[in-house]
Amino acid sequence: MVFHGSGDEPPQSRGSTPSSPHPRTSPAEEPGPTDASTRVENGNRPRIKSGEVRWWGERSGRISASGNATTYRGSDLPHRLRRDISLVFQDPYGSFDPRLEVGRAVAEPLRLEPDISPAERLKRVAESVEAVGLSPALLNRYPHEFSGGQRQRLAIARALVTRPRLVILDEPVSALDVSLRGDVLTLLNRLRGEYGLAYLVISHDLDMVRSVSDRVLVMEKGQIVEEGRPADIFEHPQHRLTRELLAARLPDVA
Repeated sequence: MVFHGSGDEPPQSRGSTPSSPHPRTSPAEEPGPTDASTRVENGNRPRIKSGEVRWWGERSGRISASGNATTYRGSDLPHRLRRDISLVFQDPYGSFDPRLEVGRAVAEPLRLEPDISPAERLKRVAESVEAVGLSPALLNRYPHEFSGGQRQRLAIARALVTRPRLVILDEPVSALDVSLRGDVLTLLNRLRGEYGLAYLVISHDLDMVRSVSDRVLVMEKGQIVEEGRPADIFEHPQHRLTRELLAARLPDVA
């Protein structure tokens, strides 16, 4: 899945990525890999989300998926592609409506598929919840009845329920206790293999970025300024911003 946006400068890249008349503000995606994006400014994060989930504002461009190209302007995005892209938010509590039972919350994305039967809807929700290691018997509870780690698992289940091709993970473990972060990352790695997912991880945690990603993208002012394999980015940074980010990283504590 390839996203082309208008009005941006091309990234500094190492590899065989072809040039395009539409410079990218989002990575090219193939089923399976994990791309990680790190950035300096908070403003870059909504630009990524707007380019790949909500298409806010007057931005326009073209998406290529499975050999078919789709143009878009503003929020005009086909439902088929909306189903193909899911998002896991940073705050596992704030991303749920406290008034909704979690079963209803996990099922919300299925509004994009109005033709599925109630039985299929329940089956999808149960399968997604079981896939993240929780019991469907808990679905009549409310968000405050779960721990932070369980809520993030439910957020991942909600992202899976439409059977997407791409899941965008916005700081997926930063709000969790350190003891839980490894478990969630292990879960995400397993689900990637089981569901054939591609991930885009948005994070400033460079150690996590290096450990989970197949490719790293560095962004500044909404543009990809450098991209490459983790080993290349971390050991041989080319762009000024990449070098600054690595220099500012906290040292390991012995």
